[in-house]
Parts: sequence; structure tokens; C-alpha cells
Amino acid sequence: MENNKQNALIKKEPGSIVKYPGPERIYVMPPADLLETADDFILKLDMPGVSKESVSLIVENEQLAIRGNTDYNTEENAEMLYGEICWKNYYRVFRLGKGIDREKISAVFGDGVLSITLPKTEKSKAIEIKIN
Repeated sequence: MENNKQNALIKKEPGSIVKYPGPERIYVMPPADLLETADDFILKLDMPGVSKESVSLIVENEQLAIRGNTDYNTEENAEMLYGEICWKNYYRVFRLGKGIDREKISAVFGDGVLSITLPKTEKSKAIEIKIN
């Protein structure tokens, strides 16, 4: 299974805040967990305050790019007197190994958690060899 992980495992880029090329914007790198089953890798990202509609996933050039934005709305006819909740633009990139079946990647979003299923290719799945 160890060799399987080296071929298919995704790798995160270091740091917790990234500066994306283009307009001057600061992105927060959402914390992530990576789980493995016999058939899939499951990537979970914590993105509180993000709506499903603002999340985007793009696979390009061996990378999975994830974005999401919070939409902070103040109450109508209310003046902000004190505020600690800030709008966040989340952005994170993972490098995909050759053992991920890119055509079958799926994602669900709920309760501020993005869960991405990254299916393993048949070649990257572990097999048990029986000894005769």
C-alpha cells in the first residue's frame, strides 16, 4: 500500500496564506484532512461561511485548484459597531498523482465542509498476492 500512496497521493503546497497571481487579493488556505479507502482518497476542507454556489474546483495541469468565498451580509438598516468576522477568500492547490482517476472526481458541500472524492485508478489500487 505504501508504494500505492506515493503514486496516487496528493501533495499540499506549504503555507497558510497564499497570494494568487492577478488582482491584489489575499487568499486563506483552508485546513484539510486526507483520508484513504481501498478505492479512493477523500479530501475534506473546512470552509466556514462559504456557500455551495461560490465553491469552484478545477483540475488542470496535474493540479486540483479549490476556491470559495464567504458572502458576509450585514443586516439591512443596521450600522456595524464592532466586527471581528471578516470576509474570506479561500484558495488551495493540490498536486494530483498519476494514480487519481481525474474523470471520476466528485465533490459534495455541506455545513461548511467541502468533501472531494478522488478515485484511484485500477493500476494504483493495492492488490494482495497469495503465496502458494
